[in-house]
Amino acid sequence: MLGAGTKAMWRPQNETKSRLVGVGILLSSGFIFLLDMTPLRGAADGASYGLVIAAAAAFGARPMWWSAGLGAALTILAPFLGGEAQRPLPEIISSRVFGLVVIVVVAAMLQRMLGTRSEIAASDRELAAHQEALRKITRLALSSDKSLDQRLEIITEWTAGVMGHPRACVGRIEEGGQGFRFHDIYDQRVNRHLKGTEPPPCIENVYPSLLGNDLVSVAEDVMTAPDFQPGREYFARYNIRAVLHVAAAYRGDVVASLIISSPTPHAWSEREITFAKSVAQVVALIFALDYNQRTLERLDRVSQGIFVLGQDGAVEYANAAARAISPQSTGDVPLLPFVLEPLHAEKDDRAITLAGHDYELYRARLPGGEVLVRVEDVTARNAALAEAKRLEEQVKESAKLQAMGQMAAGIAHDFNNILGAILGLAQNQARLLEKKAAVSEPDNAMERNLTERILGVCKRGKSLTDEILGFARTASVERTPLDLTQLLSTSLDVVPSDSETPATVSLALPKDALPVDGNAAQLLQLVQNLAVNAIHACEGEAGRIVISAGLAEHNELMVLKAHALPPEERILGSIDPTRRYCYVRVSDNGHGIPAEVMDRIFEPFFTTKGRRKGSGLGLVVVHGVVDSHQGCCHVRSLAGQGTVFTIYLPMLTEAAIAAA
Repeated sequence: MLGAGTKAMWRPQNETKSRLVGVGILLSSGFIFLLDMTPLRGAADGASYGLVIAAAAAFGARPMWWSAGLGAALTILAPFLGGEAQRPLPEIISSRVFGLVVIVVVAAMLQRMLGTRSEIAASDRELAAHQEALRKITRLALSSDKSLDQRLEIITEWTAGVMGHPRACVGRIEEGGQGFRFHDIYDQRVNRHLKGTEPPPCIENVYPSLLGNDLVSVAEDVMTAPDFQPGREYFARYNIRAVLHVAAAYRGDVVASLIISSPTPHAWSEREITFAKSVAQVVALIFALDYNQRTLERLDRVSQGIFVLGQDGAVEYANAAARAISPQSTGDVPLLPFVLEPLHAEKDDRAITLAGHDYELYRARLPGGEVLVRVEDVTARNAALAEAKRLEEQVKESAKLQAMGQMAAGIAHDFNNILGAILGLAQNQARLLEKKAAVSEPDNAMERNLTERILGVCKRGKSLTDEILGFARTASVERTPLDLTQLLSTSLDVVPSDSETPATVSLALPKDALPVDGNAAQLLQLVQNLAVNAIHACEGEAGRIVISAGLAEHNELMVLKAHALPPEERILGSIDPTRRYCYVRVSDNGHGIPAEVMDRIFEPFFTTKGRRKGSGLGLVVVHGVVDSHQGCCHVRSLAGQGTVFTIYLPMLTEAAIAAA
């Protein structure tokens, strides 16, 4: 409605202007004609009409030709109306011919000028239309809410509409520069987009000329252009005769092409080529943005954090992993979660700890002066390496204990045989002395005392060899399903009393059964050894010793699995997070284990009790029992606060209980 109203308002104004111009031409021509009919006309008859023609040309070609026609008619008519009655005929003819020549020359020159001005105006209008179209294409095609397909559809539709040719295509160079494929083809005649069609065979032939000819290849008629001959069948099928092919380059590399085609032979103008090259740059930018967007999406899927720091040290980019470790941010840009000194070399690396996580940092200087910071969370890797190292040490320790056990068993066996012989002889000697005393032989008290001492030493030696043999047998016993709760209810019977240490030993057992696959004798030996150590730790005090058991909590097991233990704790064995565990715990309020010997408490024959009270095999046997039961031993001890030994044993599954 607005356009119609404007057109209606313009028509009366245009008609009024035309009437005024016509009246001006008539009056001016009439005035000159009157001068031409009088002696004041001047030397050149009819020449003054050129001024009127020139003035009329300011209002367009039509007023100019009206004025020229009227001037020519009046120039010819004047002699017949008596204006030349006193002049010779040759003079009259020459003056009139000269006047007509002036009118024709002036009109022709003015017509050429008007044509040139019209062409310039048309060029300006076309240029303005191209610029406006390019602004709209750029604004619409680079909108962030549109996909790549939608952006290219905008490009092809606008290009075809603005240039007035019905077919516009965007082709893409395949990754790696191998091959070319149309990404979008728009045919204005059917208002339809085609996707992913194969290009004509000649496209690859055109690319060398594109690269050597300012990225442009022009064919006014593809049926005669040599480079396009392989695609004649394709062009005939789609009614294509003229082609304008412009490569879209980004940072020196051709990434795509814009192809405009016409159904008739066409001479492509410089304005059309310039516009197509501008649109091709937008196409290149679109593909570059798409590539960058896909690159950023790939970087967001990388597990390593990636920061890009500007020359001022501020974060310019951070991927998803980097943002995850940077809770603080300024606007949309996260802050670097750690403080780094400036990078003086081209690259460096370091390790840091942040919020309980271990990170490795790699820094490198980029060509533009920015700094790339790659952050990798190596907490899991370090834990896995620590676990592997711990398992390796555990295997070595088990192998060492097994070798020592075999050696100790051999020595103990031979030593036991020797002790058996000595013990037998001492017992025979004791019986002889008793017989002599019975028949009133002379007093042999000294001999009896020596014999009793020999017997005592032999019994102590036999006890030691029994401990050594027990240590050697920990890995070679059979296990059967048993209830740990029921077994521990009898554990007080195997805990010896110590008159020097008035400690109380109590039980704290659950009501429910704790089914495990174990060896009852070994498990009771384990509890006995731990209880004896607890009693000795309370020496000189009224100690409290508690033997307890229960179902291990999952969180408790995960803490052990992480191995993030403080200096006062140690762990032997490993936890399988897929299994359920129960525990046996022996705690005391004794003196605790000195920090300097914590790493040696499981070494064979190491003891802090002195030679009379300890053999250094008690905890070694505990270690062997835990290892043979595929369990885990956790120790926590603080000087002056007592010691807690917790043994974790895997429980039987319901299927194993049912099978038993």
